[in-house]
Amino acid sequence: LYPLQSKPTDSEKISEFLYVLQKKGPEAFQCLLESLKKANKYLAEILQNQYEEELQKLRQAGKWFP
Repeated sequence: LYPLQSKPTDSEKISEFLYVLQKKGPEAFQCLLESLKKANKYLAEILQNQYEEELQKLRQAGKWFP
């Protein structure tokens, strides 16, 4: 995680984290959520809800086709 830690702002750290996460493959986010549920169920629920809201927006905009 060195490149992540080297970023000067929280925003850049988050962007780097999301970049690395997407490179891990399509199941990476769900794996992250499953792991997070064990440590912090509340945070996992927040992330899951935000994810679902963003997917809904993409679907309504015709930008998501799974």
